[in-house]
Amino acid sequence: MKRKKTCYVPFNVTNPYTMNVKHFLNEGGFDCISIKDVLKNPISFFKCKVFNFNWFERAENSIQYIYKSALLDFLKISGKKIIFTVHNKKPHESSKHDYSAKMMAKMCKKADVILGMCPETEEVIKSIAPGSENKLKYVLHPNYINNYKHVVPKNLRKELNFKTKDLVFLFIGAVYPYKNIEMLIDIFKSLELPNTKLLIAGRPSSDSYKDQLIERIGDSEKIICDFRYIPDEDIPNYYQTADIVIMPYHKESSLNSGVVYLSFSLKRTVICPRIGTIKALADNSFVYEYDYSSEQEHYKNLKNSILRVYNDFLSTADVLMLKGEAAFEYVNNIHSDNKIRDMYCELYSELIG
Repeated sequence: MKRKKTCYVPFNVTNPYTMNVKHFLNEGGFDCISIKDVLKNPISFFKCKVFNFNWFERAENSIQYIYKSALLDFLKISGKKIIFTVHNKKPHESSKHDYSAKMMAKMCKKADVILGMCPETEEVIKSIAPGSENKLKYVLHPNYINNYKHVVPKNLRKELNFKTKDLVFLFIGAVYPYKNIEMLIDIFKSLELPNTKLLIAGRPSSDSYKDQLIERIGDSEKIICDFRYIPDEDIPNYYQTADIVIMPYHKESSLNSGVVYLSFSLKRTVICPRIGTIKALADNSFVYEYDYSSEQEHYKNLKNSILRVYNDFLSTADVLMLKGEAAFEYVNNIHSDNKIRDMYCELYSELIG
């Protein structure tokens, strides 16, 4: 079968999501190329029929908005097919909302296919660009099992001075204000649960934000931070060290969560609000989900979820391990590589004709 070309944006990133999707497309007979290479090579531009955009809606100013809008218009005039993959309800950072939200609406209108990874995406599209929801198609979020298949994880408890029987909560990923780290710190300090630790691993959005968090933690010995970019090869070590992953996301902007699927892939359950990813689970028996409609309610329900985990752990020592195993089986079956590869191949075949 003759191979075809497709443009995938962003291209040169180490994000495991984009790496996996490009791998699925490659297995399906598509050679992925960058937008830069497509635009500078007339032959590649002619051969490339489908452009798949991820996080392209980010526009910090009017210049970025105008440039990206012009590119979309050019692709449409040239007869190219556009896929807009929706990852969030809206941009996370408030300073970018004006132009980014405008860009998101434009992408919905210009796209031939709006790709969603959870059913709640339909409500998001209706609120952003009414009438565009008829372009919506679903492809499941990839798992990350094979990304770490050959890694032998190292337990860091000894290095971090944790006890073997400590209950360790992990927050991992980029440390940004919309992820409610301050609330998590405040709750953990107020609970003062014996034999518990909160491990925060990830690079803060700025040095000033990092300083704010360190000051907020104060002299608490229960909260340990590794404020740096966590290399891909180190990620399994943190999961091996922790019992459960906690992610108190802001529901106003959060829709999908790669960290949820990463956690399941590495056999850990999660504490997470009912964002789109959690609502989409056909089986939620292995997660600690909660909901909220205000900041006060978020604080209360997150705190109760932590207490629930703590009490479950005290009553049944292996409960979190069993939930982690169930989470792994779920993504291994429901979000299998073969299933997601076939969904992408079907989508691209429909577009190309």
